[in-house]
Amino acid sequence: MDERKNEQQTYLCVDLFALEYLTGEASLAGYRRIVKFILLFMSGCMGIFDYISGNMPLLINASILFGLGLVALAGEKIFAVEKAKKIDMLVFWGVCAIVVNMFINSPADSYVFLWLLIIPPGMLVFMDRRTSRIFLIIYCLAVSLACSPLLDHIVFAKYSPHFKIKLPFAVISSSLLCWLLESRRIKAGEQIKALMEGTAKMAMFDPLTNLYNRRSFYDILEKEKARCDRNSTQMAVIMSDLDNFKKVNDTYGHSLGDNVLVKFAELCNSELRAKDYVCRWGGEEFLLLLTDTGIAEGITTAERLRKKLEDTAIILNDAPALFVTASFGVHLYDGKMTVDENIAEADRLMYLAKKSGRNRVCFDKEKYLYKYI
Repeated sequence: MDERKNEQQTYLCVDLFALEYLTGEASLAGYRRIVKFILLFMSGCMGIFDYISGNMPLLINASILFGLGLVALAGEKIFAVEKAKKIDMLVFWGVCAIVVNMFINSPADSYVFLWLLIIPPGMLVFMDRRTSRIFLIIYCLAVSLACSPLLDHIVFAKYSPHFKIKLPFAVISSSLLCWLLESRRIKAGEQIKALMEGTAKMAMFDPLTNLYNRRSFYDILEKEKARCDRNSTQMAVIMSDLDNFKKVNDTYGHSLGDNVLVKFAELCNSELRAKDYVCRWGGEEFLLLLTDTGIAEGITTAERLRKKLEDTAIILNDAPALFVTASFGVHLYDGKMTVDENIAEADRLMYLAKKSGRNRVCFDKEKYLYKYI
């Protein structure tokens, strides 16, 4: 029952599209696309500027960066998601290599250092959370080391001492800001996801018994009815009602009455199969759906529940043990009735059980006695 309940909760209530856009792959895909457009914009502007100024080495680098951006955008349109992600990673590492080359070989105090600021957000959107943080730390350390006096013989561009002091702080600040924003996005997404799942559960389940509520059970009934029609199978619908429940509430209080409802719900969950369903229909009424079940098995299940409940002592704090009973109406869906007609017939049989003395199981004997039993 718990496995089926979890399956139905996922199927009916979680808005996967919204959750994906907040926390999942769709969100990251959107961020990746933004980074790719930034790459195209920056490389395009750089190429135009370098063409005007006649700086051929930087123009070549800008053209390569622009081409990598086009490859990344085309990859997500042409290839499947996993392959496109691999292409994105290759493009990202290619961009990193070109940026490092430009930083080392560019003229002093050129605008190339701006490219260093695009790498942190790229790491966060092209890598998983743990890997991106590790590489972000390595990246900040590498930039700091590259600007230190220890690597003057490697960094050919002779940047000014003030620039070499300011650049690591700019890169580290940019990285921390991107890290913080990404962490906030993920945390907010997780909170919204938890709220949506909680709201979904409230919309589907009765808060006291944790059974399906009436609204969500209609969807299950319609789905199972369609399956029966498609496969020419049967299902049994059982309406049950706790006997003299108002008297229990008036005599012992609503706390014990709630305990009775919870106990009956637990009893149903323990006695039914994983493919069966149970719902709190309203008040002390419960509706059970037994899939792939004939009338004989439905009656047997109802009788077993009736007997179990009759023999179960319900105790709350120091109150004396209380024994309650229930009446059951069993109806078999035969492919002709609507969902509402099935429920109405099971309800009619349940009230017949009430009128016949309570604590019993009723079914349409004229229809089923000789045919199915």
